[in-house]
Amino acid sequence: LAGADPHIDDKLGRLALTAEGLAARDRFVIRTCRQHNIPLAVVMAGGYGRSIHTTVALYQQTVQIAAAKYHKP
Repeated sequence: LAGADPHIDDKLGRLALTAEGLAARDRFVIRTCRQHNIPLAVVMAGGYGRSIHTTVALYQQTVQIAAAKYHKP
């Protein structure tokens, strides 16, 4: 699971998703992988936003969502 290209502030992406839209994508992909016992890796890839801080925040959001679903205390 990777990529911030679909974000609304990305210079190259064209999907214009909000941060919440990307979070919904992440939750969908993670849920689907878990339901079918598919291994999942989270990597940084893509993201040409106007602000590096926004891009980093989007990656952080993905990692936090994945950690919440996979972390077993």
